[in-house]
Amino acid sequence: MKIGVDYGSDTYTKEQLFERFITKKKSINLSPQSIVGYTLGWTMFLKFETHLKRYIPLHEINADLLCQYRLFLMEHTKANEVTRATYVKNLRTILRGFMEDGYLPTFQVILPKYSTPIQKTYSLDELARIMK
Repeated sequence: MKIGVDYGSDTYTKEQLFERFITKKKSINLSPQSIVGYTLGWTMFLKFETHLKRYIPLHEINADLLCQYRLFLMEHTKANEVTRATYVKNLRTILRGFMEDGYLPTFQVILPKYSTPIQKTYSLDELARIMK
């Protein structure tokens, strides 16, 4: 059901809204890699739903549920910090689409913090040898 807007009998499941989201993104010629990323982010959210052993209706998606989702990613997947953050980032974009269309109330989706490993740099001696 749309939040704050009366569209009569227009009600959608979260799965139908995801399909609409993907169709919209394809219609603006978004890159195939972005579509794959959104699909993967959505798939991970559905795995979270399976982990909970219950269907999560659209109206139950909120900041508290996403806190549980972030913990699920940390505790029940082998994904590294950057990958987990990417899953949440892609899901955030999807949920923002639902919010913008009025199907979800607006709430903040917090991304998990992550550290990027420091890459080894060349020493001055190594740079001098390379430059020769």
